[in-house]
Amino acid sequence: MKGNQKLEVRGTLTASDYRRHSNYNRKKMKNIYFIASLLMFFFVIFQSLEGPLLFVMGLTMIIALLLAIAMSFFLSGMISIRATRDYKNDPVSQHEIQYTFRAGNIKQKLKNSTNDYQWTDIIAAFEQEELFQLYVARNHAMILPKRFFKSEEEVEQLRELIEKNAKSAKVDLLKS
Repeated sequence: MKGNQKLEVRGTLTASDYRRHSNYNRKKMKNIYFIASLLMFFFVIFQSLEGPLLFVMGLTMIIALLLAIAMSFFLSGMISIRATRDYKNDPVSQHEIQYTFRAGNIKQKLKNSTNDYQWTDIIAAFEQEELFQLYVARNHAMILPKRFFKSEEEVEQLRELIEKNAKSAKVDLLKS
């Protein structure tokens, strides 16, 4: 991509986009929750069972694992419900969003407002299978579903822009 070129993408976020973003955003918390609940269930169940040590440990691990998986599914469901509620409560985000990416800045047009971001404002940039997440604050990200892009070449252009310009950010992009 040449220095003066720009990349324009546009689209409307859906509740499904919000849910995907929330699930990716909370992945670390979900993993910690799973491990903590597994250990807690193992400890509690192990203390209440009697019998040969290997049998009790095996049975305890199976029961604790099943309960931890159930708790993880419950947490994932709660995250999805909350993301859907957040989407429905934010009518502005339900309008078309236009992003213009240049080497110098990022312009976001949403309904009647325009936001200009410098690449140094990006504190983290992640590419997931279905979307990009460009964080401008710990809990605020620009969500860019890949369906906003007209071609794979545009997706690659954004990857190049992020790699070249988001110097202060934690960057984790998929390989093309």
